[in-house]
Amino acid sequence: MIVVVAEINSIAAAPNFHVPPSSLHPKFTAYAHGLLAAAKKAHEAKPKDVELAWKLGQAYFFAGEFTTNKTDRARVAERGIAACQIAFASAPKSAEVNYYYALNQGQLARTKLFAALGLVRKMQTKLVFAASTSPKLNHAGPDRCLTQLYRDAPGWPISVGNKKKARAHIAKIKQHAPEYPENICVWLETWIKWKDRATLAQDLPKAAPALAAAKKKLTGREWEPYWYDWDRRWAIIQCKATKLLPKQTK
Repeated sequence: MIVVVAEINSIAAAPNFHVPPSSLHPKFTAYAHGLLAAAKKAHEAKPKDVELAWKLGQAYFFAGEFTTNKTDRARVAERGIAACQIAFASAPKSAEVNYYYALNQGQLARTKLFAALGLVRKMQTKLVFAASTSPKLNHAGPDRCLTQLYRDAPGWPISVGNKKKARAHIAKIKQHAPEYPENICVWLETWIKWKDRATLAQDLPKAAPALAAAKKKLTGREWEPYWYDWDRRWAIIQCKATKLLPKQTK
């Protein structure tokens, strides 16, 4: 997660930039690799099927969430990118292809330092396309990813970080998938990161009932890795919110 500046000094000014690591728990590694094996088998049976190709890219991305070192993560990400490249060749206007292509580029960026900056523009372009063509894909996934990209990347002239754009994409995920737990966590974490007490105080009271309602709907094995993560992050959000909003959270 291409550098917009040509000066060597500007590039060197951000030596610590990195894409945040996965927050999913390694206890679900075997499950992720089971899904990957099934996706590989399906794709091998119909190698020209675009949907099976991007689903293989999706499975590589998910498996990459549980890799334990940079070498393995890069290998898995590169295979996910290759799967999406196959689909992209015949379906460049597919929102799913562009989305999972970008996600695997993000996985690869986690293994880089300066090279991570070089992947930002590529990810941004594909995510913007996916968001414009299928805004509800994966519960507003493209806008959610753009929120985090603009929030966490260094700003101009190093990279694309931009608080105004991050806010704009939060507005879009609130519009298209306001009750999805990942979205709720992302915007609350954003307000906390920015110490935006006013917006945090406005959004925080709605979170608990929304998460409780979602927990009744999003059930089954496929949701277990995510609920394990969301419950943990929600606890951290509440703890941090108590410090930022001591009067409102008593």
